[in-house]
Amino acid sequence: MTQAPVKIPAGPDRKERAMRGRLASSGNRWNQLLQLARDQRGSELVEFALSFWVLMTLLFALIFFSFGMYSYVYAANAAQEGTQFATVRGGTWTTACNTSAPPSFIIKYDCTASTTDVQNYLRANTPPGIVPSQVSVTTSWPGTTATCNSSCTACTSPNTAQSKGCMVKVVVSYNYLLFPTLIRTTLTTALQSTSERTIAQ
Repeated sequence: MTQAPVKIPAGPDRKERAMRGRLASSGNRWNQLLQLARDQRGSELVEFALSFWVLMTLLFALIFFSFGMYSYVYAANAAQEGTQFATVRGGTWTTACNTSAPPSFIIKYDCTASTTDVQNYLRANTPPGIVPSQVSVTTSWPGTTATCNSSCTACTSPNTAQSKGCMVKVVVSYNYLLFPTLIRTTLTTALQSTSERTIAQ
């Protein structure tokens, strides 16, 4: 005599199976997200892109800093060259130099230099990388000697402040452009140097 199989009520079990299915599918989604987070494919490209921009920023900063130092050294040397130009073109000569601005500048001798002559001379002899129009030169004759700080007799009327033995002062200022390719705004800084010498003739 065969016994009929016992039927288990489907109500509660069906609900439990549905809940387990939802939990399993929810767990699968979390597992997928965790797998994506742990996935290392393509990470080298992202790391390279970030490192590249950091490296290029440091490289350009180093280049512009180095060129800034180059510009400052130029300003210091130009101030000394300007005083050298003026010390041999003092009040001993009776003719003014009256030089022309570059590129028509022609150096002149046996003449008295003015601040314009010194500026024309320095702008005509700028090294590579220096923009002549950004070079500003101020030359003054304070009317003193190396041993006299003010109102020296040898450098006042009837003599001139450009007489032999008097001082000449040259201030060179160069407008250095900061990061011209990285920002659109013109941002400059003035690199300045001063030199004083005694007029030789």
